[in-house]
Amino acid sequence: MTHYKKLYSRDYIASFDLGDKDVTVEVAHVKQANLRKLKNKREVIEQRPVLYFKGREKGPGMVLNPTNGKTMASLYGVHVEEWVGQKVTLYVDHNVRNPSGGGPVDGLRIRPVKPTGEATTPPVDDSRPQPGGDEDGGGK
Repeated sequence: MTHYKKLYSRDYIASFDLGDKDVTVEVAHVKQANLRKLKNKREVIEQRPVLYFKGREKGPGMVLNPTNGKTMASLYGVHVEEWVGQKVTLYVDHNVRNPSGGGPVDGLRIRPVKPTGEATTPPVDDSRPQPGGDEDGGGK
């Protein structure tokens, strides 16, 4: 079954990509990204680190919020160059504070322990149903 959010264009991994399973991945590289955000009804640009993983070097990447950044620093040090080649385990936390207010939301997190298992490719579904394709009954 396809989660509806997977049908939107996006540049980054989200919690719904993982479902309810832990995924161990290897960091391929870290880049800085400029992200647009609404703050007090005004658009602002925030710079955030983004992790890219082996097998998905071109994306989508994982934007590091302060919580995940601190976890990476506690695991592998404060210098992002030292994170490359390291493994981390991603999981979904169902009790993340909603930055817009309201109840808790699902959030993508990094487990605060070094994984011992093998790394896999992040489970991001790149196949989106296309108009006129088999998904809507208008196959070729």
